[in-house]
Amino acid sequence: MATKMKFYQTIIFTVLFIGYGIFSYNRKSVTYTVPKLVEEGITKENAGTIASAQNLAYMIGKIICGVLSDRISPNLLFSSGLFLSGIFTLLFSQTDNFYLYVLLWFLNGLSQGAGWPAVAKFLQRWFAKEYLGIFWSILAASSNLSLAISPYLVTYLIYNYSWRFSLMVSGTICIGFSALSLISLINYPENVGLVSYTQVKQPAKKVEKGKSSNNFSTKDLLVNPFIWLISFSYMIVFLTKSCVGDWGIFYLKDEMNFDSIKATSFISTLEVGGFIGSVVIGFVSDFIAKKPEELRSSYHNPKLSLAGLCTVFYSIGLYIITSPTLFHKDTPYPIFLSVTFLLGACLFGPIQLYGVLATESAPPHLSGTSHAFVASFANLGAIISGYPVLKLASIYSLKFVFLILFGISLVCVSLMILTRLIATGFTKAKKKTKKN
Repeated sequence: MATKMKFYQTIIFTVLFIGYGIFSYNRKSVTYTVPKLVEEGITKENAGTIASAQNLAYMIGKIICGVLSDRISPNLLFSSGLFLSGIFTLLFSQTDNFYLYVLLWFLNGLSQGAGWPAVAKFLQRWFAKEYLGIFWSILAASSNLSLAISPYLVTYLIYNYSWRFSLMVSGTICIGFSALSLISLINYPENVGLVSYTQVKQPAKKVEKGKSSNNFSTKDLLVNPFIWLISFSYMIVFLTKSCVGDWGIFYLKDEMNFDSIKATSFISTLEVGGFIGSVVIGFVSDFIAKKPEELRSSYHNPKLSLAGLCTVFYSIGLYIITSPTLFHKDTPYPIFLSVTFLLGACLFGPIQLYGVLATESAPPHLSGTSHAFVASFANLGAIISGYPVLKLASIYSLKFVFLILFGISLVCVSLMILTRLIATGFTKAKKKTKKN
């Protein structure tokens, strides 16, 4: 039975890893073509509008699909998301109207929203909770790996063919893999005669007066202070990640006078750092979660504590890249790559932790809804990183924006420390529930 479980886990994990990487590649496919769109007459503000439209739709899509993931087949959700993302990308490549650009990329964002809620549901059913952090982080890191490779692929396709051909490749890959995932993914272990980890854990969960954990409602999630704390923190880190990842190349080229090769390597190195950082954070979070008594005594939650530490370090990274004496076009390449790598590692680490916290803190029947709610704040940050940020940058500068993010990130860490008693109260509430 154990061998059979491992066999199916390997298939599920491999398909999800590749599929979510394709989701991420497709989601950024237009971002990579922005320089060409600008050459054809699209302003940077218009590019920001296209990005914000997608991010707004992505937020809406994640909320809707998060709720749907508790009610429909995760396989259908994942595969249809890939298929529709590919269709709208192909349509985008065939138009030259700005308003159609916005509409089609909005629809692409809605479709993209199906990706991670389905992944989270597969993880919860197919993998043990004590290893959820590492599996979650590795799957999420597929996005970093994809985005580290795709800039070079897109650059090659654009240079040798056109930006439209590049989008056609992205759309075709999405559609092709959607068919493969539909055939390969198995919704639940029960479908092949196995027992899901959710079913194994569920009988131990009780609530007040002996009621089942299924009696928790969506309202219970929405009034929980811990959920609001990680939602706000998630929004800040995602806003920062989106600004640095999407507009860092413009900052380096236009404001710091970096050459194109160095500016492009900044994005790729950021993603490589994110990949390594996500995996390492996953291992560390699972390790400290197994030793709650030793590591929770000084702070309210080990995973949230780890996220706060990462926030401190990426804040330092933000300060460095905005300091002309520490980070400039003549900075030695090894130092440039080291700073970028560490910035990426510390930016992407907390993103995985907040997602895990949101999912594992909720009852199984509300895990998708909980993640969707928290993730909606992350996508709100992504929306702000589009048109609002570029509008502010046009008035001041991207350096000014990064300095604001530096300050807000430190405020976020301070909030985690000041509200540690609230977070501890959430944990204790769950323990009391189990005793009754």
